[in-house]
Amino acid sequence: MANQFLAEIHDHISRQIDADLKERDKAQAISDEKRFAFLDGKLFELRLMRSYLSEHFNLTTQKYY
Repeated sequence: MANQFLAEIHDHISRQIDADLKERDKAQAISDEKRFAFLDGKLFELRLMRSYLSEHFNLTTQKYY
């Protein structure tokens, strides 16, 4: 069960990264610098969380994203 929960966490983070990338591209297209900077920071934090999970909790026999 724990591995399934970990996989769901990775899926959620991946979906959020995809959504934020699209929003960041929209912000860049309309030259909204504040929104772009906010989303860029959010993406950095999401990637940092995924990296932390990968280093400390991922099973070596599974691929999560």
